[in-house]
Amino acid sequence: ITVRVAHGDTMSTAIGSFPTVLMEMRVRDPRRYRGEGVIRVYLSDDRCRIPLRVESTVPGMGKLILTVESYVEPVSSCGYHAL
Repeated sequence: ITVRVAHGDTMSTAIGSFPTVLMEMRVRDPRRYRGEGVIRVYLSDDRCRIPLRVESTVPGMGKLILTVESYVEPVSSCGYHAL
């Protein structure tokens, strides 16, 4: 797996608009991707890093796009605790 991280654009979803960070993974998997597959995960560019969208192309199925529809903020402010 090769991972690349870059700043993405602002993304509008059902839970609001967010600046994003793009995490792109290139996967060599001849069985599932017939060679190399690309999975893109767009995370909110804030301390919560909410997964806003996941995109991938799957041979035989086409392009898969999963987009967040709802979000419940954790009580612990996104899991960060002071040490």
